[in-house]
Amino acid sequence: MTRHIGDHLTHHQTRVRSTPRPKKKNTRLYIDHEYVDKGLLRVFKPTVTLIYLVLARHANYHTQRCFPSAERIMSAAGVGNRNTVFKAIGVLEEHGLIRVERSKGKRSNRYTLLSTRHWKQPSCPHTEKS
Repeated sequence: MTRHIGDHLTHHQTRVRSTPRPKKKNTRLYIDHEYVDKGLLRVFKPTVTLIYLVLARHANYHTQRCFPSAERIMSAAGVGNRNTVFKAIGVLEEHGLIRVERSKGKRSNRYTLLSTRHWKQPSCPHTEKS
């Protein structure tokens, strides 16, 4: 049992060590620092960032390619409108963050997350409705 005395804990408290997350983990979602440093987080509407995070989450660790369905993207991002998803994908594609290989029929599009050297600096906030 832990007893608090003021702001200090008694010597009976069991200390729990916090372990930092591993430096490299194949199942980790990561976002390039440039997403923040180049102002994309500030300029893009939150829905655009959410869609980018979903694509990054599904991207293969080695190839950075993924093919989630529109429904899966909508569900993961909490977006209720397909048009909103595709507008956000258009913004990401327009600014060089992703390449889209559009499919025909019932197959999902294929998305590739691109190197930051392909990214274009946005000039103004994107105002599509989220």
